[in-house]
Amino acid sequence: VRRATPDALLETGETSLRAEQRIEALGSVLSSVASFVILVVAGLMILGELGINLAPLLAGAGIVGIALGFGAQSLVKDFLSGIFILVEDQFGVGDIVDLDQTTAGTVEAVSLRTTRLRSVDGTVWHVPNGDIRRVGNMSQLWSRALLDIEVAYGTDLDHAKAVIERVAG
Repeated sequence: VRRATPDALLETGETSLRAEQRIEALGSVLSSVASFVILVVAGLMILGELGINLAPLLAGAGIVGIALGFGAQSLVKDFLSGIFILVEDQFGVGDIVDLDQTTAGTVEAVSLRTTRLRSVDGTVWHVPNGDIRRVGNMSQLWSRALLDIEVAYGTDLDHAKAVIERVAG
């Protein structure tokens, strides 16, 4: 089966820069979450050992957590969407994407909260990841070059096409 598989589908053993960036971003998020959980659990254990009743503290923290959850819904949605964008490799820096009918361009930066695009006319778009409903990635594992080649009016077009194909091939 391995001999019949095209070379493009086999693993090369090389890690791309894009994969390294995704790994670094996700590793940072997981490290931060793990550190926070460990600190909270350790803090609660220390308070329990000091004889402090944790029930009212946990109840108050639960109420504060609910209030923050309602207040920060869009922020949480942006972060979760950013994690899924990285995990699913929907797009990365340098890709040309279309996020809706009016927002399209080259991805300049992807963070957990926002994506920054630069459109062809130079406009920089800052799009919250939670607002991205669909993504058209026009450069992932595929590309096209569009060249404007000027020729004189009297040029034989068949000859010009043959020269262009020979040079490009």
